[in-house]
Amino acid sequence: MTERQPKHVSVMRPDDEISLLDILVVIAENFWLLLLVPLAIAAITYGVFTFLPPTYKSTAILYSQSVDGQNQTDKDTTAESAVLVARLNTPEVQGPATDSQTWITQQNLDPQAMDLLLQNAINVRSDQKTGLVTISTFAPTPKDARELAQSLIDSYIEATLPKGAARAQIEQRIAIARSALSVMDRAIAAILNNDPKTGEARNDLTGQPNSQLPLADLIAQKSALETTIIELESRLTDPMAIVIQSPTLEPSPARPKRLQITAFATILSGLALTFFVFSRAALRAVAHDPESADKITRIRRGLLRR
Repeated sequence: MTERQPKHVSVMRPDDEISLLDILVVIAENFWLLLLVPLAIAAITYGVFTFLPPTYKSTAILYSQSVDGQNQTDKDTTAESAVLVARLNTPEVQGPATDSQTWITQQNLDPQAMDLLLQNAINVRSDQKTGLVTISTFAPTPKDARELAQSLIDSYIEATLPKGAARAQIEQRIAIARSALSVMDRAIAAILNNDPKTGEARNDLTGQPNSQLPLADLIAQKSALETTIIELESRLTDPMAIVIQSPTLEPSPARPKRLQITAFATILSGLALTFFVFSRAALRAVAHDPESADKITRIRRGLLRR
């Protein structure tokens, strides 16, 4: 005679468990839906972004330098890079650069639209570790992107070179240094007493003790003046930045990234569809199990907060 189990003791049936087989059944029943819908979304996404106009990128790398280029610390380099970035982002530099670009001027943009275009067309950033400043420009063609980057560099050079009174002062200092250098050359020539035609010494005074010290001093002063003249002339012609990498010409478009966007859309649609399929299967199971109605009510309250 078998013993009966008490009524208050519940026995879990196999149907109450969620097994891997149940998951495989749901996937098998909706296999073509899970496969074809993401593929269709991928094809539509790729097709849409294929017809969008491409945008090409050009990259240039600059390095900021001080006036003397010596005794620079990491802090100085970072500060100079920040100044270079700020200067490249000013209307004083970007305005002339964009005015020379036909594809920008033909659009006849108002100031607000122009600011938005520049935000998308020009990107300037610096690396605090290396002090390098990277200019990235974006345009409808590779040539336009490179020309925009080059125009930005040229505009920066033109804006940073001394003008007006500052330039006149430097030119005056150069003239004074050249005049002093001419006097020193004559003094050195008098001490050496060389024949201007043959270059041979007629009366060599360098061997006399009274001439050796003045001659050495004059040669040292001449060298210092020549260095000063070179530095002053460089201020008139060289900007406060070195172009390490000229603007590149990249044939492949940088935007839109069709493959990346298509892959993202495919994965996202697949996950959303999988969630929908399993949610629908769960609701169907609830319809045949009245005991799960309380759980559904609690889920709705949790999502709707009521």
